[in-house]
Amino acid sequence: MPLSYKPPPKGKGPSRNFTWAEVTQNSGYPAMPVGPFRLPNGNTVSPRSNAKRHARNLETLRTRINQARASHGLPATGITVLSWARSWQHNKEVGGAGNSQHLYFLATDITKQEVRRLTPWDPSAFDKIANAVFANGGFGQYPGGNRHVDSRGYRARWTSFTPGK
Repeated sequence: MPLSYKPPPKGKGPSRNFTWAEVTQNSGYPAMPVGPFRLPNGNTVSPRSNAKRHARNLETLRTRINQARASHGLPATGITVLSWARSWQHNKEVGGAGNSQHLYFLATDITKQEVRRLTPWDPSAFDKIANAVFANGGFGQYPGGNRHVDSRGYRARWTSFTPGK
């Protein structure tokens, strides 16, 4: 299965509020790949359908964050993701896990600054909401305070967060 690229339909993204450009930014892919294709580890990836699946969960996260913001008198907002998909090579370059969900178009990282922007009254509110939305997926905290959410289909939790950093 060779890797090929074909532009997605204009004006459409994997969901109402997320774009294909967001899926591939910081990914190592020159454009949104068409699938399925096989990774060097032998696993098959269906990038567009996986990105749509993950985007549905991100839409739920966005909705619940905005409900919490409204309860604190704050306006609705979008969520800016740091990274979504990663090519095999890019994943190696950034020190990603060998079988990272980013490789499957099923994960996003969100910066500590974005978490604080989304839930300025208490950043742990973001964690509680994300933990619930991704109950059947992955949720992790990195040493610098960035967050990872994924739609892997089974529960996975970890933290390497160091408070104060």
